[in-house]
Amino acid sequence: MGDERLLEATPGTCGLWVYGAIPPEPAGGVSTFVERLVHTKSINVEGVIDPYFGKKNKVDVRHVVAKSSKLKDRFIVFLQLLTVRDRQLLINASNPHAIIYLYPFLLGRKRETFLILHHGNLRIKGVLEWIFRKAIDQYSFVGCLSEDQRNFYISKKIIDDKLILVNNYIPAIKQESIISSTKLDQVINWINKGQGSIVISSGYAHEFYHHDWLLDALNDSSDFEDVRYIVCCYGPMTPFLDTLRAKASGLKQALVIHGLNPAEFDYVLELADVYVRASDVDSFGIAAWDAAAKGAAVVASNVCERPPEAIVHPKGNRRAFLASLRAALALHPREQKEIKGVKNRVNIESFLKLKYFNETKK
Repeated sequence: MGDERLLEATPGTCGLWVYGAIPPEPAGGVSTFVERLVHTKSINVEGVIDPYFGKKNKVDVRHVVAKSSKLKDRFIVFLQLLTVRDRQLLINASNPHAIIYLYPFLLGRKRETFLILHHGNLRIKGVLEWIFRKAIDQYSFVGCLSEDQRNFYISKKIIDDKLILVNNYIPAIKQESIISSTKLDQVINWINKGQGSIVISSGYAHEFYHHDWLLDALNDSSDFEDVRYIVCCYGPMTPFLDTLRAKASGLKQALVIHGLNPAEFDYVLELADVYVRASDVDSFGIAAWDAAAKGAAVVASNVCERPPEAIVHPKGNRRAFLASLRAALALHPREQKEIKGVKNRVNIESFLKLKYFNETKK
């Protein structure tokens, strides 16, 4: 299912440049998406402009990355945007404020620029809103990951012709092998010591992910006595991470792990019977799509588009979440499956390959 307006886009004559981070630092859905896009064989990605200093996975394209976390070194990376004015450019960022500080570095561009903001709760106010609208004029297309995102842009008077509902799921990179680590060994050993359905959640250690809902149910009820629950957190080590660890400490059925890298998490996700994503805010929830592709049942909140097979519950509703989890645990045995598309959406990989940048890797 596509958008006919895309047929009018100018075919590319050069490779695509991508602005965004490569994991594992920072971790999260944005950097995971960027890495998968770079590795896909159907898109001619020429290079990545990465403003984040830290540990990086190797990519087989030019990778311009900040040499430190100092503002000076990040500014030098931003200047690289001026050197790709004659290249097609995909901007990946989290929130509208990123568009404001990128604005001066995108002036005078000669080729198409495509934008995806990956945060599920876009907000901007006051004078910044005026600058944001001005900055959006630089973009040829704006990818919307949800109807809420689309409504946000419309509320800011962004013309509808720029807006395209996209599905930005790109399957996980196939790992030929994985190097064992202390954290991965900890998870595998814990799984091997017990029996029961494996339920996994993942995300930042913040309250709005509701990793604690099932921990509380395991503490307070016998309804899930056959469940073994793994909470995989990444990002900053927050006070809420300590809360999660404290709640899991007295439970043989629960494990809280922080800092698995993407390859390690993907390996662990293969073992899930059910993946849960009860978050109040989400842009896409790429792990939910990965879990569904691996054959696990998925229980997720209704804050964004979920895999068609998912059992979806209202956000913020603990009772509905637990009822949905009971239903998921009663499903037939898991099986490997191919993810179906979402109706009325443009698949991001097909869009970049066929409709917009129109390139194939040599």
